[in-house]
Amino acid sequence: MSEDRKPFRILKAAFLGATLLLVVSAFFTGGWQPAVAALSGTAATLLYLYFSWLMIRGFGAAHGGDGLKPPHPLIIFTAVLMKLPVIWLAWKSSELLGPHGPPFFLGGLALVYCALVGWGTLSNRT
Repeated sequence: MSEDRKPFRILKAAFLGATLLLVVSAFFTGGWQPAVAALSGTAATLLYLYFSWLMIRGFGAAHGGDGLKPPHPLIIFTAVLMKLPVIWLAWKSSELLGPHGPPFFLGGLALVYCALVGWGTLSNRT
């Protein structure tokens, strides 16, 4: 493995380890419901970011690096704003998993965004 890819491997291992730690601590806090909430928070955020990234890359490839032409920036902006009600609904549905559901859902969401910041920082460095 090249030296410039090594930090990403470490970040991936740290993310998987932190996810496992979050799920195990959720399980020992309140049983299987908080563990499911933590996993759903992580999975929902990962899926949203993945599909957002696919959409942005698709628009970029369609324009061949010439910059986005209307209405594509508006579509991307709307999709980013749609994240808020989707995540809010997912968070509210985690209340069905008991009193520990919402905090552990938000823990999973925060975990993904922390990993995203790490990835962005490493991408600028390497």
